Amino acid sequence: TEAPTADRSPVLFMCRVNETGGHLHGTGFVVSHIAKVGGVAIVVCNSHFIRDRVFVRGAVQTEPESHTTGIRAIWPGYKDKIWEGTVVAEDVKNDLCLISIVPNHQIPVATLGVSYPMDGTPLQSLGCPSTLNFDEGLGLSTFRSSGFDSKGNACFSKLPIMGMSGSPVFSKGRVVGVISAANHPQRPDDDKIGIAVPVNVLNEFLADAALNLMHEHHA
Repeated sequence: TEAPTADRSPVLFMCRVNETGGHLHGTGFVVSHIAKVGGVAIVVCNSHFIRDRVFVRGAVQTEPESHTTGIRAIWPGYKDKIWEGTVVAEDVKNDLCLISIVPNHQIPVATLGVSYPMDGTPLQSLGCPSTLNFDEGLGLSTFRSSGFDSKGNACFSKLPIMGMSGSPVFSKGRVVGVISAANHPQRPDDDKIGIAVPVNVLNEFLADAALNLMHEHHA
């Protein structure tokens, strides 16, 4: 089973406008629908997308923060499917964030795996690279697992293109990681690899966020 096709994809084009009017593009994907709360959908993306932060080699480099404004989620290929987003949970250390949207369309939900696959496993990713406009659909990348680095980051054999941050990494149709950053080599002969948040970390974040949101709802 491969990554889902664009018309059945949980992947969204994410856009943020900051205080100075600048735009930041990224990718997100739907992990759940909360039907009892007005049809809310929960989207996973990177923490560095909603803040002025850069995530490099497993360490967060903090720049002066600007307030998050104008988060929008767009279903690629559908110009009329644009929704305002609200941040509901964040894990800065692991570069993860949850954004809620209220879509007027049933967006498919990603199927999550339980672990990141071993070195050499074929992988795919669907995302919104800066080389595409949001109305041109999704970009498909293929690569292989490179195992884990010394910091516990999941690694893969391809440098991600700008805009692919937040893209789901698929193995046999299940999400096994979230693209986060690129390991830019110090020497020409160093490996050029991409860095992803492994799915077990994502699953723990989602479980903690669900408990916190439930507590806030009943408080």
